[in-house]
Amino acid sequence: MEIEHVTVIEKPADEVWAAFDDPGLLVKWQDRLESYEQISGEPDEIGSVSKQTIRRSSGDLELTVTLLDRREGEFSQSRYEGMQLPFTISNTFSAVDDDTTEWHVVVDVRLNLMQKALGPVLKGPLTELAEQNGEDFKKFVEGR
Repeated sequence: MEIEHVTVIEKPADEVWAAFDDPGLLVKWQDRLESYEQISGEPDEIGSVSKQTIRRSSGDLELTVTLLDRREGEFSQSRYEGMQLPFTISNTFSAVDDDTTEWHVVVDVRLNLMQKALGPVLKGPLTELAEQNGEDFKKFVEGR
């Protein structure tokens, strides 16, 4: 199952990328992100692993995040594991003009045969989460 979302940010692409690519800023714009810890490798190194703790009403959730691909200034892809539905997030950044950047997010959730029935139920909340993260990041970057 794929979820896509596009956010247009009124800042130059290099500023948007710098904010997105700085792991120290993650907890500042992701409301539910409790903590970030680099486990192995450098944050911008393909294959590096980090641990992210997400605050939930049912208790904190620890996710292991592996950087799968990265192209400086334009693309990042990571795999998230630690819950029943592992997923991959791809982030693409494109300059619309000198002062505007488009952030395109694709969340790819791999459902097994039994989980496929949950697809329609999960799509709404996951779409809302992608939209909220987009708006939170936009507000954070434009406010800098």
